Amino acid sequence: MSYELNPRDVLLYLSYIYKGEYDQILKAIKEKKPLKDKENAIFNYVSSLNVKAITIMDDEYPQLLRQIYKPPFVIYYKGDISILNRSESKILGVVGSRKLTKYGYQSISSIVGHTIKKDNSIVVISGLARGADYLGEISAYKENGTIISVLASGLDIIYPSSSSYLYMQKERHLILSEYPLNTPPLPHHFILRNRIIAGLASTILIGEGEERSGTSITANLALENGKNVCCIPTNIFSEKKLCNELIKSGAYLISSSDDLINIIKN
Repeated sequence: MSYELNPRDVLLYLSYIYKGEYDQILKAIKEKKPLKDKENAIFNYVSSLNVKAITIMDDEYPQLLRQIYKPPFVIYYKGDISILNRSESKILGVVGSRKLTKYGYQSISSIVGHTIKKDNSIVVISGLARGADYLGEISAYKENGTIISVLASGLDIIYPSSSSYLYMQKERHLILSEYPLNTPPLPHHFILRNRIIAGLASTILIGEGEERSGTSITANLALENGKNVCCIPTNIFSEKKLCNELIKSGAYLISSSDDLINIIKN
């Protein structure tokens, strides 16, 4: 059986051998590393791939991701990928501290839950991490909302394990990763994951966050991409000062679900 190399299969193979690392894949492409002796390996990998994937060469590739810094060459996914290209849907990113205070827990769950209850067309996206990420997703899901989880590992690795309940929910749940199966959640993956969340969301909601954190990076990425940044104000004595500082710099102050819906829809 003859097999001719094609660019899509090459991207899938490069993603596999470089474990989804954008810079290494890009370097291999630029240097045009020879693959003529790899035809069998490429064919065997692509034909045995047991997870759904789209490449940046595919028409189905989300348009919003094409516009971000370092758009992933390959996106692996579980669920309905068309959620990302539904023009009637507005995607809300929910991010924040992994160690929420009681106030942070109450404010995020209330605002996100009531937002989805009032407008079920809004889709919530986050990173499935403990704290604000998981809370935003589970609050939406409990109100029959659609959620998107962006992982910092391969799709077959649940991290953290405390997120396993939501991970296992297949209805109204799209799970994405730029990393092939068996890729562990390395520290720098979490920062890179933020660019995908900020790129896909039309609006970012921050419940609580530290000034120097992944949450602040996500906020900056959202601003660079022209997205709405919304913040729930925090106690002036709180160490989690990010939201109040962002509000002073022009971020939208959110104190109710109506506030949030008005920003998302306008």
